[in-house]
Amino acid sequence: MLRTTESLTNTTELDVSAYSKVLLQPETACNAVVQGSTATSGNLWDVVPVKVYASGVESLGNGGPVLANNIVEVPCEGLARIKVSGLAASTTVRVTRVPFDNSLIVAAASEASVRAAIEYMNSIGGGTVQVLRGTITLTSPLPLYDGVKVVGTSLGALTFTSIPDSFWNFDTADITLFVGDGTFNAFQHNATGTGTLPTVQADFSNEMITNFGLESLAFDNFTCAVQVGAQNKGGGFLFHMRDLLIKNTKTWGIRLTNSMHYEVERIHVVNSFAGGAALFEGDCPDTILQTGNCFIRHIFACPNGDATGNTAKQRRLAKGVEFRASHSGAGTGILNEVHVYGLQVNMFNRVGLSETATFTNGSANIGVADGTEYAVGMPVRFTTTPAANFATNKIYVVRSVVGNNIQLALDRTSALISAGSSTTATMLCNGQPALAVYGDTATSRVNNSDFYALDLEGGYAAGLYADRPGTSEFVINQFGSLANNVDIVARNCSNVAFKTLNTAVTDIDSASSAGYFTGRQTMLDRPGKGFHFETALNAHTLSVGGSGISGVRMTPGDGFRMAANAGFGLQFTGRTASLTMTNNHFGAIVLSGTTAAQNITLPVASSASGEGGNAGALAVIINRSNQNWTIQTQSSQTFNGVAAKTSFTLPAGQMAWVVSDGTGYGGGLFALLP
Repeated sequence: MLRTTESLTNTTELDVSAYSKVLLQPETACNAVVQGSTATSGNLWDVVPVKVYASGVESLGNGGPVLANNIVEVPCEGLARIKVSGLAASTTVRVTRVPFDNSLIVAAASEASVRAAIEYMNSIGGGTVQVLRGTITLTSPLPLYDGVKVVGTSLGALTFTSIPDSFWNFDTADITLFVGDGTFNAFQHNATGTGTLPTVQADFSNEMITNFGLESLAFDNFTCAVQVGAQNKGGGFLFHMRDLLIKNTKTWGIRLTNSMHYEVERIHVVNSFAGGAALFEGDCPDTILQTGNCFIRHIFACPNGDATGNTAKQRRLAKGVEFRASHSGAGTGILNEVHVYGLQVNMFNRVGLSETATFTNGSANIGVADGTEYAVGMPVRFTTTPAANFATNKIYVVRSVVGNNIQLALDRTSALISAGSSTTATMLCNGQPALAVYGDTATSRVNNSDFYALDLEGGYAAGLYADRPGTSEFVINQFGSLANNVDIVARNCSNVAFKTLNTAVTDIDSASSAGYFTGRQTMLDRPGKGFHFETALNAHTLSVGGSGISGVRMTPGDGFRMAANAGFGLQFTGRTASLTMTNNHFGAIVLSGTTAAQNITLPVASSASGEGGNAGALAVIINRSNQNWTIQTQSSQTFNGVAAKTSFTLPAGQMAWVVSDGTGYGGGLFALLP
């Protein structure tokens, strides 16, 4: 595609023999009539029917009034030349020659020209709108359409006032920059939600736009740079966004709702302190759609990189990046298969808020000095003894704010907690989480997802707040350094693994402790299952139960120890009738009952490697019945190497220890304590 700006008169001829169409965009109003000729010379001309695009409205005819920056589409197939009559003297016209593809270059861009180009590409079924470098001031949102991609020329240069991953300014001469007034989105589709639940899958899915793209664009001062989808409204399918620079947004940098099978890559959001950096969510019933199946790479967010012009309160209220599963009818919403690699959230320029919280016995209301310091979903904790029913240094979540009263719960969906006494305590909040992954109804979850290469810096009440994720994994490379940070808060997690090689301050509830934690941690509550380094004990700890400091630990210079509450012991099998053992039955076998002539048949002793072998396996058989039992081998294997000794009688009130040596069994009888 060739895009030029030319001065045309009523006699100017354009060679169009190599093009399928020509787009004419006069910079001043005129009464344009286009004529075409099939000959390369001569004076044989015919009027050519054209299409005129004005503010997205298409009109067809032989020409007529054309406003400034309207696009006139001239079909050129079979023509050698065209000329335009009705021009006022010499008129500057942007001329786009289209060979036979679907691309359109917008130079010297304005809101009108970009909007017209997008509408045109939508009218022909899709294509690429390339917007050359420059600043485009918008007065309302630009639409997103099926198959239409908007691409900037380059991201250009940035200038820095501090470290590069803190805050930057655009070099407006070298970038394709959209500018707003902070009251509307830059690009959007289906951005207005509804509380009415969708009921027909096909109708919901057909609201989604497909195969659109945004690349190499910059945004400044919008409500949201890009919003796709909303509550109970279809978003997008099979689209991509990459290389977007965003700052000064008022709700989110980007917000992708009810969207799936998309790729988002290299998105940088700074100074989003009035809202959050990015929100990826499913907000519809799971019976209609389980959204997600997306790949998200290299997302950078620094909501408070520039502290100029915002308060400490605003910096604490600013959100980082959120992944949310929701359902407006309190049912089940699922955000499924979210794959994240390389997410950095820098919560810089934050200071913690420490103040006195006032409890009233029997009330869920907690008095604070200024309720506007808090927001729903914000984590807090008490550093001095709070009222009964609360605990010191446990993370609680703000569930409501009314005036100067807040209400707390253990997570986003559990019951509010009422004070069991009237007292005061010191409450601390370092601000909204850097990364929040949660379901906001009791059965909504972010499922089957992985979050790798997470870099969560600065100050926060929770670096990672994970509430109701299922079958997911989090790998955190770096945590923030503000005093009193809590790095990992886990609530209601199901089959979730956390891994870090940095020391992490953790608060993992009992439901989440069935998950796995690998790394170094200082616990506020309990670990997950797995192997980690416990800084409070200065010991490597294997937590089997996932609750408290349980399991086997190794302290330097002190060897291995088993925690008193670890519950380690032999596997237990209770029997009242005969049993033919397998390798799975080794351990403690307790016999009871009153039936005579019962027996225990041992597995074939084997020195094979792997699961098939059992050399060294121990069976402790305890006869608590009032009958004698027979203990016997298989395949003529013997006890203690005694020829033909393939069985023995275990009298009532005695126990036997038998150990496989790979070819037979050895052991002995012992009387039980009286």
